[in-house]
Amino acid sequence: MPPGRLLLEVVAGNALGTEIEVEDDFLIGREASADGKLADDIEISRHHARITRAPDGDYTIEDLSSTNGTFVNGKQIDAPQRLADGDRVEVGGTTLVVHAPAKAPQATAARAIQAPIPPLSLRIDVDLAGRQATLALDDSSDEVRLEYADGGWRIAR
Repeated sequence: MPPGRLLLEVVAGNALGTEIEVEDDFLIGREASADGKLADDIEISRHHARITRAPDGDYTIEDLSSTNGTFVNGKQIDAPQRLADGDRVEVGGTTLVVHAPAKAPQATAARAIQAPIPPLSLRIDVDLAGRQATLALDDSSDEVRLEYADGGWRIAR
């Protein structure tokens, strides 16, 4: 199967054993082009269902007000529904198994626009005689003062 294309495997009906590649749009019906007729399945409507590729690359199926309905995994659909790998689609006397293309990993928007992390400097000034220390990140940050008391270092209040 070419990358990015949906493959429909006919597992029941007149077109049993047929594999149909769907690129962007596929009409199922008696008045459809060759593969869409499903080997002249008399139980499908003239314009039974349509499979289309969404902008995100996923495929959806919608019933086109057919007489006998369109079923996905045994449930009749009444609105466009996304197709997933392994879904079973029933139209007329034909059952198709969906083989969805693998999706390429996509960088998240945050990763795609993330600026490089600037270097970080840490300044520590320790006055052991005075039992205190100050910490600062870069030259523009507020200092944190520590003091040594009762056997440990604590943030000075």
